[in-house]
Amino acid sequence: MAFDHHHAWAVGIRLGFRLRDRFARRAKHRRMLLQLIFFFCAAPFLVVFLTKPSYPVIIGAIGMFYLFRSLGSCNEMPILCELLPSHKRSTAMGLFNTTQTI
Repeated sequence: MAFDHHHAWAVGIRLGFRLRDRFARRAKHRRMLLQLIFFFCAAPFLVVFLTKPSYPVIIGAIGMFYLFRSLGSCNEMPILCELLPSHKRSTAMGLFNTTQTI
C-alpha cells in the first residue's frame, strides 16, 4: 500500500508541475484555480471510507486521493511566494512546514 501511495504522489507531482507551468504561464492567478480544482477532485475519494470498502477499493481510493492532492499541492509554494513580500517568506515557509507535520 505504501508503494501505491508514493507512486501516485510522484506521478502527481511530475504532472502537476507541467500542468501548473502550462496553465499559469500567462495569468498567475490561475494557480489558485488549478489548486482548487485538484483539491475538489481529491475530496470525493475520501467518501469511500464512510462505508466498509474492500481492500482493493481502499488502495484505489487512497491512490487517487494522493494523485489529485499532489497535483494540487505542487502549487502551494509558488502561490505562497507570489502573495507574500520577500522578508516574510521564510516565516511563512516555517509555519507552513510546521502545520504540514501536525
